[in-house]
Amino acid sequence: MITENKKIIFEILLKSLLKNSKKHWNQSVQTMTLNVMKSLMEIDRTLFEDVSSKIQKEEDVLKKQKAIKSQWTQLEKEFS
Repeated sequence: MITENKKIIFEILLKSLLKNSKKHWNQSVQTMTLNVMKSLMEIDRTLFEDVSSKIQKEEDVLKKQKAIKSQWTQLEKEFS
């Protein structure tokens, strides 16, 4: 069952793990997070890289959307 749904499991886990590795305040949690990520990478490097890339692209799109929304809000304030 796990091997059948490995991609979905990787996506769910990596999204949270990547967030933890960048933003968690506790160094021990960050270290454990990186260890889990390393284990996932050892299980299937290609899938790990594909899913990581997909997550990064999604985050980039969200950042661009936020920036555009912020610019529109600023323009609305200036011209209201």
